[in-house]
Amino acid sequence: MIEDRLTKEILNTLLRNGADFSEIFVQRRVFNNLRLEDSKIENSSSGYELGCGLRLWVGDSTFYAYVDSLEKNKLLNAAKVLSSSINGSSSLKVLNLVETKSSYNTSVKKFPDKIHPGSKKNILEAVDKSSRDFSSTIIQVTSTLSDTREEIYIANSYGAFSFEKMVKTFLAVNVVARKGKDIRTGYKSLA
Repeated sequence: MIEDRLTKEILNTLLRNGADFSEIFVQRRVFNNLRLEDSKIENSSSGYELGCGLRLWVGDSTFYAYVDSLEKNKLLNAAKVLSSSINGSSSLKVLNLVETKSSYNTSVKKFPDKIHPGSKKNILEAVDKSSRDFSSTIIQVTSTLSDTREEIYIANSYGAFSFEKMVKTFLAVNVVARKGKDIRTGYKSLA
């Protein structure tokens, strides 16, 4: 997400005025949400988020900046502004970056953001039908299908970095049943 050379330059810029520790956190996220209520689509949304958080520590104090871009000049400018919030100097330098492997393992056959929305609608319609077919007392069904694909990059002034890709899918159904004057609700989710 960010080249090693730029990562080191940012971390060293954060350290230069006396910080004890610096860190970069980058997140790229693609998400989709689809909600079916009363057998029709009530809400459909999708989005893309990208941002970079910069943090430095001096003693017990923490300083933070956020940039909604990965452009070199914007990242370095934010690092300079953040570093200027402290006074001093530092001999600390980041020379090498060593990857820390995550134990998080995802095996994905097909990324959810690559699945056509019509196929997702079919899943929600099947949930709706199955719920309604369960009992004639079911009077309302609301189901939601959400998916997220996320990439996270973290690097710090100790020279450690990690890059992770995560895929999350969430299906939830809420049902309302009525028998006479008695109304009950039920909820189930799968992640």
